[in-house]
Amino acid sequence: SNPQRRDEKVAEEIVAAPEKQFETANRSVRVSKTGVEAKTWLRRQYTDDSGQMYCQMTQQVMPFRKRNGEHYFEAVEISNDVAKEHRAVYLALSPVAAAKYKEFVKSDAEALTAFYTTIRATTGNEIPLKVGDERVIVRFTDQHVRDLRTVLAKLDPHPELAETVAGCLD
Repeated sequence: SNPQRRDEKVAEEIVAAPEKQFETANRSVRVSKTGVEAKTWLRRQYTDDSGQMYCQMTQQVMPFRKRNGEHYFEAVEISNDVAKEHRAVYLALSPVAAAKYKEFVKSDAEALTAFYTTIRATTGNEIPLKVGDERVIVRFTDQHVRDLRTVLAKLDPHPELAETVAGCLD
């Protein structure tokens, strides 16, 4: 309530605040990216004839367009553990859906395994997914889900899990 006292207090805090420090650190950087190709491919897969692009997880139009007129979206890799680069392992998600997917699925080995096995075990293009406390449907184009199933079949070290999940879904 006293602006002069507030100014004095902030001035004292800034004098006592620690200096920013930086250090050089070695880190691993992914150099085999297909992100640009994946974004172009996803944009074609999830944009309708009227030019509207849809989020796979919410089935809503992406929330805004960039200055160049294209819809803003995030191409989210299904998992960091997929050993090969391929555009089919990416999802076209709105910013909020991307954050939820990264937090509740991509960072949870059990949820991620369930998602993989459900993709492989089902025949349709609408895949149920538990994201935190909510249940959603991730909608794929026919081409995308077919390509993804092929990639997962080639790279999945536990194909028997898909059969087990298929039995549970029937």
